[in-house]
Amino acid sequence: MLTHRWVDIDPIAAGQHPLYGIAGWLPWVLAIAIAGPTWVFWQGLSMDALQLAGADLFDANAPGSGAINLTTLLYLISSVTVLVLATTHDSAFRPAMLVHMALLPPLIGLMLMAGGIPEARSTFIDGVAVAAALTLTCGVYLQASRRVHITFELRDRAPGEHAWFKRQKRAAAG
Repeated sequence: MLTHRWVDIDPIAAGQHPLYGIAGWLPWVLAIAIAGPTWVFWQGLSMDALQLAGADLFDANAPGSGAINLTTLLYLISSVTVLVLATTHDSAFRPAMLVHMALLPPLIGLMLMAGGIPEARSTFIDGVAVAAALTLTCGVYLQASRRVHITFELRDRAPGEHAWFKRQKRAAAG
């Protein structure tokens, strides 16, 4: 039975562990987790939305420019935060990544809807679908990955965990 009991390990031992670092599936998970909200963001900022805001997005009097600027700022802050936490091996990486994947895509649609951007409702629906897909794939990986736990939280599986999975040494026939 899988119980996934995690125990703290020494930082020096974690740094020397073969699973320590950003390798294996983790770079792909990072790329997908950034690409999902990016796709939703660009879907929401279609040409119609940019034309509605006008040529100068920083003009506060242009309709929709505030929502577009705020959405851009939120998107950039969330994406940069996740990447910085990943490269610095910070212990807040996993929770920040889960929040980034689950909340950012629908929030992009909600903010654009609040700003009166055309097609924002479909962006919200796309955002919910992307958030669900990211959480069910990348989120499950982040929760179960031994590499993520060793690298970011300095934790490893408890001794004897998954012992049934390891190959049993067979007695030599004698």
